[in-house]
Amino acid sequence: MKKINVKFDNSINNFVGSIDEDIVAAIGNFDGIHTGHQKLISEAKNQANKMNLPMSIITFTPHPRNFFSKKTTNFKITDELEKQRLIKSFDVDYYINIFFDNHIRELEPKDFIEKILKNLLNVKALFAGQNFRFGKDRSGSLLDSLKTFKKFDIKPLISDLLKQDQNVISSEVIRKKICQGDFEQTKIHLGRRWAITGKVQHGDKNGSKIGFPTANLILNEIIHPSFGVYVTNTYIMTDDGKKIVSKSLPSVTNFGVRPTLDGKKTIFETHVLNPINFEGSLDLYDKRIYVEINSYLRNEIKFDSFEDLTKQIKIDVEVSKSAHEKNK
Repeated sequence: MKKINVKFDNSINNFVGSIDEDIVAAIGNFDGIHTGHQKLISEAKNQANKMNLPMSIITFTPHPRNFFSKKTTNFKITDELEKQRLIKSFDVDYYINIFFDNHIRELEPKDFIEKILKNLLNVKALFAGQNFRFGKDRSGSLLDSLKTFKKFDIKPLISDLLKQDQNVISSEVIRKKICQGDFEQTKIHLGRRWAITGKVQHGDKNGSKIGFPTANLILNEIIHPSFGVYVTNTYIMTDDGKKIVSKSLPSVTNFGVRPTLDGKKTIFETHVLNPINFEGSLDLYDKRIYVEINSYLRNEIKFDSFEDLTKQIKIDVEVSKSAHEKNK
C-alpha cells in the first residue's frame, strides 16, 4: 500500500500530492474501520477489479470533526497507525491522506471535485456512504454534485448504510457503545473486539514495587471508556504499527487517575497476567502494544490505604485469570 499525502503548499499556493494513473476510491473518515466501512471498501474494491484500476482509500487528517465540533478531544476509535494497518488488510493500492485544514474546508464542492479528485488524484469512480458530505459548509454530496462529477468524468457510487437491528452502524454509535461499556455490541459493530493501541510510556513503577508491573499508555485523542478495571488481551506490535508480532497475552487493565495514589494524569495501565508464558523478554517500554478489551470488571475506587489497594489488585488479577480461563 502506497501512502499519498495531499495538502496545501503555501510556497506554491497550490495543492500537492498526486497520482499519475486512474484510480477507484472509497472516501470517508473511516474512524474505527467498522463493518459499514468494510462493506464500503469491499464494494469499491469490486468496482476497481471490474475496471481493472488500482483500489484507493481517501481519508482525512486531522479528523474534520476538529473543525466542525467543539467536542474534539478524545473521540477517535482508532489512532492513525491502527487505522492504516486495518485498511492495509483489505489489499488497498493507495492510502490517500488529505491534510484537513482551512484551505480544504473552504473549497466549494465543485473545486474539491476538480482540484483534488480530478486534477491531483485521477479518480474515475468514487464510493461513499449515503451520509458523506464534503466542501464548504459540508454542502456537497455524491447526489447533490452529480452534474459536476459527470463534467469531470468521475462516476459517483453511493453505498447503502449497513444496519444492525434496524439501526445504522456508524462511528458515532460505536463511540456511545464504548462509553456505555457495551463491548459486546461494540464487537458486533466493529467486526472485532475494540482495542487501544499506543507506545508504552515510563511511569512511576508503583505496580512493579508490589509485583504487578504495568505497561502504561496515554490515550491522547482516543475515546475514553469509563474509569475502571477491565479484562483484556495484550499483543506486541512492530514500532510502526504495521504488524502484530506476539500471541495473545492475557492481561488486566486499569483506566483512570489512580485516586488512592492522588494521581492527576489519566492513564491506561495494563498488567500481563502470565509473563512467564511469553517467549523472550517482556520489557514493553517504548514498544507499541495492542490492548483488546474483553469485559468490564469494576469501577475505579479510592482506597483508604496503599495496602488496601494492593489487596484489591490481587483480587482483580485472580478474577481476570478466571475470566481468561473461562473464555479459552
